[in-house]
Amino acid sequence: MLNDVKWKTDSPEFRNLVAFFVIAFAWSWTIWFAMDLGWVPLPDGIGTKDVDLGALLKVLPIVILSPFGPTVSASFLTYRSESREGLRIIWKSLTNWRISPRWLAVVLLLQPTFFAIIRLSSHFQGVTQPTPEWYTQPLVILEFMFLGLLHGGLSEEIGWRGYALPRLQSRFNAFESSVILGLLEGLWHAPLTIFSWDPRGGMTIVVLILWQTIATFWRTWIYNNTNGSIFALVLFHAVQNTASVIVPMNVLEASWIPDLIYVPLILLIMGYSITGLILAIFGHKDMIRRTSGIISRSQEPINTHDG
Repeated sequence: MLNDVKWKTDSPEFRNLVAFFVIAFAWSWTIWFAMDLGWVPLPDGIGTKDVDLGALLKVLPIVILSPFGPTVSASFLTYRSESREGLRIIWKSLTNWRISPRWLAVVLLLQPTFFAIIRLSSHFQGVTQPTPEWYTQPLVILEFMFLGLLHGGLSEEIGWRGYALPRLQSRFNAFESSVILGLLEGLWHAPLTIFSWDPRGGMTIVVLILWQTIATFWRTWIYNNTNGSIFALVLFHAVQNTASVIVPMNVLEASWIPDLIYVPLILLIMGYSITGLILAIFGHKDMIRRTSGIISRSQEPINTHDG
């Protein structure tokens, strides 16, 4: 590792980075387009409580595995270059929950707080807000957290942050790496916009990339400040996917505000405002705030391995 810092690697090998993205895209896009073409017969009502469970169970393994392209790619390339030991270490990183309390708070509260601010500001402008489903069904949060851990956290973060980001940051600064990864992550999600049952259904590619890039900047920030904790990123990804259930909201609508499907304009404006604040405080180079040129105690390196 570079200076024993886990969020960078001294083995960037550009060809391996290209191979990672090719495999990640090929795995997921092949399955998603097979679904769209009917080669994988999805049951009517998928994404709702009215779905035919028998028909769903027949294709469930394929549906579950479809977003695992980044993790499959990272695991394959790590095994090819470092054999079973490298693969064991990269998966073991999921159990390393040694992160400081303040960064655990960021992981758990950043996205729900973001949505809460939007909800409150809209409420004060007279917009009626939805009642959270968990008021009457508390277990719904656990349901969405489980889905977020599986589809999002485990399926993506080992690849995007565990493999691609440390290699990108060995060639580019944190700002540039986040822009590159945000663009590629957005494009990777693009086939999901054709499915009406997916939350991104009907979303434009431009808005998808803009929204994904916000998430990518926040994840780079957390990743670097937890010394490359994949556990923190898996958990954060799941919380992000669950935040709209924890804090549901209706935003202000007006004739002069562009109507953007799935991501209202106010979310993009607020999201990039928070991103700008993070960059202003922590800097664009590595997004780690230093005191007198010394990394804070929470950033002291731990035993690492280039997975």
